[in-house]
Amino acid sequence: MIYQALNLIATELNAHLNTIGPLDMSNDDDVQISNIAFFQSGVTPDPVINNKVVLTLLRIEEETVLKNVPAYRKNYATNQTEYKNPPVHLNLYLLFSINSNNYHNALTYLSRIIRFFQYKNVFDQKNTPPIASTNPHDQLSNFKLIMDMYSPSFEEANNIWGMLGGRHLPNVMYKVRLLGLELDLIKEGQGLIQQIKINDPTTV
Repeated sequence: MIYQALNLIATELNAHLNTIGPLDMSNDDDVQISNIAFFQSGVTPDPVINNKVVLTLLRIEEETVLKNVPAYRKNYATNQTEYKNPPVHLNLYLLFSINSNNYHNALTYLSRIIRFFQYKNVFDQKNTPPIASTNPHDQLSNFKLIMDMYSPSFEEANNIWGMLGGRHLPNVMYKVRLLGLELDLIKEGQGLIQQIKINDPTTV
């Protein structure tokens, strides 16, 4: 579901950029999900990311605050209690790199990206239709993705681009909260307690 979350964000951003019109990029799929390090290393990535906005997943972080939830729940349809481990809630750190030889256009696209996420910083089922997945296990459902701009320090930015190959591109980072992942399988179940009977020692 991580890819599905990134694909949803890229699709929404693509739709916005296409309504504005192209600069030096094509008017179709300006945003591509790819590892920008491939471009830095000289490897030809798939898809090709020349003159594209490249969306790269930099880091995955578990949101531990939401781990303290009950493991048991009531299923009133089956009149059973069900045990499931709590979902793993993830924060995703995304890097949007503008891979363009025209610096003026790159900065323009950077501004357009920031303005879009200022306008729409929450993606959920109410304002964004989910993208169908070929495998139901990978389907993004009951989602709420919150976009927060993340500003690394100069030292952190230096480490990031050193890890990615050293060539700095116009970019902006976002922390995406909260992507909940769980396998929809019941580990165990048992019947609900319907009544409690207390033996009275005074009765025979």
